[in-house]
Amino acid sequence: MKPKEIAELFKALSAEKRVEIIEMLKEGPCCVGAMAKKLSISEPATSQHLRILKSLGLVDDRRDGCNIHYCLCPEKLGELSDIFVIVCSCNAKSCVEEEEEEKEKG
Repeated sequence: MKPKEIAELFKALSAEKRVEIIEMLKEGPCCVGAMAKKLSISEPATSQHLRILKSLGLVDDRRDGCNIHYCLCPEKLGELSDIFVIVCSCNAKSCVEEEEEEKEKG
């Protein structure tokens, strides 16, 4: 995944409501109205958050008559998990470790 794509994912997940939507969808598919009610925000606001999550491939939708049910995309969430592991794991020395080494040397 390119750095720009990774940055877009992090940017999308910086919105608390979007993270709440992902958490909610872990329990199973849900429609906008039910999500909006649980999130205590309007349906248009919920739809906007879903649009962003869908554009990044984190969420998909399925039409059922007049209703649209949203669900998570496990493949993309797996990629996201891999990205977090890569970004959050670091073999570099911390500033504190570097400082301590410098003091020992000099």
